[in-house]
Amino acid sequence: MRRPELSLARGTLRGKLPQLQEALEGRVQPHHRVVLQQIFAHLRFLEFSMQQQLKEIEAQIEPYQEVMNLLMTHPGVQAVAAMGFISEVGIDLSRFKSAKHFASWTLVCPGNHGSRR
Repeated sequence: MRRPELSLARGTLRGKLPQLQEALEGRVQPHHRVVLQQIFAHLRFLEFSMQQQLKEIEAQIEPYQEVMNLLMTHPGVQAVAAMGFISEVGIDLSRFKSAKHFASWTLVCPGNHGSRR
């Protein structure tokens, strides 16, 4: 009998389905299956929640899309980092006296090790 959870196997495990099925049958007891089903249900819930939160963040950040696109032209800055930057710093940098002051505030100035000992 083929187990539905075997469809979750990815990558090199796909080529080892018979061994995987044997391993599942050999050691996983019915009470283990209940716990695993609960864990998988919780993971599905968390993934759904994260998708909902991301949709909300994207809706809130929409007015700042042009700034996000500009930020993402910097190497290593992708959407999540750009969103975080805008949410933490905002788009009005006039409150910083200078570029050095801004770099210091963001903990990226030379000689700053990031720990506040």
